[in-house]
Amino acid sequence: MFTPEDYFADFSQLLDTEKIWLDPSVSFASICRRLGVSRHRFDRFLQKDLGFRGEEILAVYRRSADKMA
Repeated sequence: MFTPEDYFADFSQLLDTEKIWLDPSVSFASICRRLGVSRHRFDRFLQKDLGFRGEEILAVYRRSADKMA
């Protein structure tokens, strides 16, 4: 059984290694569907553990890329 930490590891890989956030059509909901996890549950996990919701995390990645360009 996958735990929230397992989904977080996969989520991190998608962001850091695959750089899925570079595609502006990718949303947090679409990432959750790809991972097979409930968007609402995973969002609560991220908010509790990191203090950010999923869409906020994507926005931070995208803003940082804009600043580096």
